[in-house]
Amino acid sequence: MPSQSHWRIFQQRIYRINQYLKYINCFVILSLLFYPGLSVRGQSPFISPMDSLAIAIPALNNKVDITVSAAPVQEFLRGLANQAAINMNIDPSLNFTVSNNFNGVRVRDVLQFLKENFDIEIRATGNILNIRKRNVEVNPKTRVKIDTELGTDLISLTISQVPIRVVATEITAQTGQNIVVTPSLGEISVSCFIRNMPLFGALEKMAIGNNFSVRKTEDGVLIFEPLVAPVAPVQNMMNGNAPRGNRNSSTGTPDIQLIGKDSIRIYAPNCHLDDIVNKLFPMLNKPFNILSAMDDVVSLKYENITFEALLQELFAGTTATYKMENGGYRIGKRNIVELEESQVVPLKFRTIDSIIHIIPAQLKKEVEIKQYPDMNSLILTGAHDRVKNLAQFIQNLDKRIPVVLIEILIIDYTNTKALSTGISAGLGTQPTTTSGSIFPSVDISLGSSTVNNLINGLNGFGWVNLGQVKSNFYVTLKALEQDGIIDLKSTPQLATLNGHKAKMSIGDTEYYQEQQNNIFGAVTTQSQVITTYKPVEAELAVSIRPIVDASDEVTLEIKVEQSSFTARISQYAPPGKVSRKFESLIRVKDQDMILLGGLEENDRKDTRSGLPLLSRIPVLNWIFASREKSTTKAKLNIFIKPTIIH
Repeated sequence: MPSQSHWRIFQQRIYRINQYLKYINCFVILSLLFYPGLSVRGQSPFISPMDSLAIAIPALNNKVDITVSAAPVQEFLRGLANQAAINMNIDPSLNFTVSNNFNGVRVRDVLQFLKENFDIEIRATGNILNIRKRNVEVNPKTRVKIDTELGTDLISLTISQVPIRVVATEITAQTGQNIVVTPSLGEISVSCFIRNMPLFGALEKMAIGNNFSVRKTEDGVLIFEPLVAPVAPVQNMMNGNAPRGNRNSSTGTPDIQLIGKDSIRIYAPNCHLDDIVNKLFPMLNKPFNILSAMDDVVSLKYENITFEALLQELFAGTTATYKMENGGYRIGKRNIVELEESQVVPLKFRTIDSIIHIIPAQLKKEVEIKQYPDMNSLILTGAHDRVKNLAQFIQNLDKRIPVVLIEILIIDYTNTKALSTGISAGLGTQPTTTSGSIFPSVDISLGSSTVNNLINGLNGFGWVNLGQVKSNFYVTLKALEQDGIIDLKSTPQLATLNGHKAKMSIGDTEYYQEQQNNIFGAVTTQSQVITTYKPVEAELAVSIRPIVDASDEVTLEIKVEQSSFTARISQYAPPGKVSRKFESLIRVKDQDMILLGGLEENDRKDTRSGLPLLSRIPVLNWIFASREKSTTKAKLNIFIKPTIIH
C-alpha cells in the first residue's frame, strides 16, 4: 500500500497536469478567435510574416476593390494606400506594371500576391510599410579583403559596402583582435581602402569615414559604437543656413561617398532633401546657397553616378529646384523668382506653329511659353530643370524634314474601231434632196427625183418597166469604216514635305439647268421661276502622301480617280458620268519606279437590221440589210517615281 506522502505527491502532479491542460485550451480558443483562418487539423499554428504585420497595422485587414490595366506599380500602390488609409514608402526603382482585378480582397492579400509574383520585399517601420526591390543575397565576405604584414602590426583593408558585423568578424579571424559591435551598428554598411597602417589606426580611420567610433577597453577589446552626437553639417562660403522646419524621427541619414573625380556613391533611404544637400555640396567643394526651407523627403541609391546626373535625380518630382549662377548653386522652392530662368530656343528646320501644339502637357507644366515669330523662336520661362527638359525636347523635335519629289507619268490609251454598212429606204414627211459623201466613205441620201431618174434609165430595156416612186420617197446608202487610236500622256511633277499630301487634278466642268417654281399669294396667286445652273465635274485626280523612314524607303499612300462624261438623258438633265478609282498603300525604295493602274475598259457593239430571210442570204444582205459594228478599248496606266531630297 502506498504511503500518505506518496499519495499527496501523486495528487499534486495530477493538479499540475490539469493546469497545463487549461492553459493549452485557452491558447487554442484565443487562436481561433483572433485567427479564424487557422484550422486545428491539417495546418501549422505558426503565424506568417504578413499576419504579424496585420497585427501591428490593423488597416491591412481592410477590404478594397481595385481594377487596373498595365498600371505602373508605384501608381497602383499609391492608390491602394489611399483607399485603405495605409502609410507606404515606395522604392522609386520599382518599374514593372500591374494588370489585375481585385474585388473585396484584403490589403494584406494584395501585398502578399505582389510579393510572391514580383521581386519585392515588404517591411514595416512602426505603422509605415517600406516596399522596395528584393535585395539579391551576395556573400559579403567576397567584398572584404584583409592583408597583414608578417611580423608587423600593419594591415591593409579593402572593403566595399559590407555590414560592420561581417567586417569585425573577418578582422578578428585574421588578426586575433577581439571586436564587439553594438546592436545599432551591426547592419550598417561600410567602405574603406587603407594600405599598411597599424591596426588600431586603420580602424579609427575606417570609423571616421563611415560615421561611427572605435573605443578600446582596459582589457584590450575594441568596441564599435555610434557617435555620441551627430556632427553639424559644414556650411559653405555662401549662405547654407536655411529654416529646416519640423523633422520626422522616422527619416534616415544619407550616406554619400566620393569614389572618383566625378563619381559618387549615395545611399539615402527616406532622407530630407536639405540633409542631402548640406552633405553633398561641401563634400565636393561646391558653393551653394539655400534660399528657402525644403520639406521634401527623397530616397536615392546609386553605386556610381555623376554630380550633374545626381542633381537631376535629386530634385526630380520635388517642390524644390536649383539654378547655377556665378559659379555657385542657388537652391530653394520652385516658386521663388530668383530661381526662375528664361531661355530662347530657336528653331532651324520647323516652324513654331507646327511644333508648339505637339508639346506634351506634362512638359509645359509650370513653364511659360511665348512665341517669337520674327526669329522663329520660343521663349521658355520657369524653373531651371523644367526649362532645361522642355528645351531638350524641342531640340530633339527640330530635325530636318526631307522633301519628296514625286514624278508622275499618266498614259490614257484609247483604241476605237467602227463599221457601218447597208441600204435603207422609206417614205419621209417631205421630199428629200439628194445629198451625202462618196469618198472616203459612202453616206448618201437619194431623193425621189434621183431615184426616178435611175428607174427611167432602166426602163425600156426589153420588158423592164419599174414605174415611178412618190415625191417623198428616199433611199440611203451607207458604207463606213473607222479606226482610231488616242494616246494621251501627262507628266506632272509634285513636291511635298515628308508626311504631307501632294494633290493634282485635271478635268472638265459641265453645267445643267435646274428650275424652281415658287407660287405665293392667297387670293391672287403669282408664280416665280428661278433658274440655276449647277456644275458637274469629271476629272483625273491623284493624291499621294509620302512617308520616309530611317532606311530611306518611302511609304506611299496613293488615291487615284478618273471620271468622264457620258450622254445626257435629256437636254436639261445633268450629264452622265463614269468613274474609275483605286487606292493603294505600298513601300518602295528611293527613286524606284512603280506602275499602278492598268484600268481597262472594253466596249463592243454589233447590231444588224434587214428584211426577214433576205437579210441572211449572202450578197443579198448588202441590199436588204444594214449593219453597225464598233469596238472601243480604253486603258489607264500611272507610273510613279519618288525621289528623296535631303
